[in-house]
Amino acid sequence: STILGAVSNIILNIILIKKFGVYGAIIATIISETTVMGYLVLTLKKHFNIRKMLFSNFFKYLFSSIVMFIVGWIIDRMLPTTMSAVILEIFISIMIYFVTLVLLKADIVRNWKSFFDDVMKE
Repeated sequence: STILGAVSNIILNIILIKKFGVYGAIIATIISETTVMGYLVLTLKKHFNIRKMLFSNFFKYLFSSIVMFIVGWIIDRMLPTTMSAVILEIFISIMIYFVTLVLLKADIVRNWKSFFDDVMKE
């Protein structure tokens, strides 16, 4: 998936930056990331019922995202605008998201271990 994303991003950047400048790079990145996500979803369908996992816990993901946003926003207001502060904010926000998912017992957390066990067998 990494190679697919990198190659598609390079090709799209070459095409789109000439036409749209920095916005072309943005569009190329969005298309590349969407391509990678599609590939990963298709690949993971072998191991998981993706539709059930994503939508059966929709409100847990939504709640976790809202909590992550609020904490990130508060931290952003408290810290100076420096690169290290932004990195710290991102790290704390990611941790808050995953801790909230664990506390809410989202299916993806419960199935995480079995996913890696299956992948290691192959």
